[in-house]
Amino acid sequence: MLALLAPLALAAASSCGDRAANVITPASTACTTSAACPAVRPICEVTAMTCRGCTSNDECRSTGRPFCDGATGQCVDCLRNADCTGAFRTICDTSAHRCVECQIDAHCQLPGDICNPVARSCTIACGADKDCFIAFPFCDAGVMLCVECRQDSECADLGLPHCRSLPCTF
Repeated sequence: MLALLAPLALAAASSCGDRAANVITPASTACTTSAACPAVRPICEVTAMTCRGCTSNDECRSTGRPFCDGATGQCVDCLRNADCTGAFRTICDTSAHRCVECQIDAHCQLPGDICNPVARSCTIACGADKDCFIAFPFCDAGVMLCVECRQDSECADLGLPHCRSLPCTF
């Protein structure tokens, strides 16, 4: 009887991976280059042939995400605003570690612009449908943003039956 239970104990002890950034990855990934490693462990330790987290910015330069987040071991686009040098994306969204145009309305430079909290980009605020344009013809007064729809009936012209979280869908 014990011989039958031993395989079950081994199966229960094995790990199927880590949960980081809502991604399940294998407990270990064999590699010969960092290109074979997942984003949660982006660096290949070639001598051990295993992927690991980053420990310095130098290790991240070849990944396309030049900064090492020491807390997670992941290579990221930015850690602070100074890391964002693009023409319009000069603010570091530190929760997502990506460069964005804005996080609050004050980051928008043009008069009347507000920060779209989803896209993290500056857009013209609307007060009524007449302020909006063809692609996003309706003004959501709650957030002062032009949207594709606010209710199902506004999707009929597009041949789509439902308005879900502001776009029309099936």
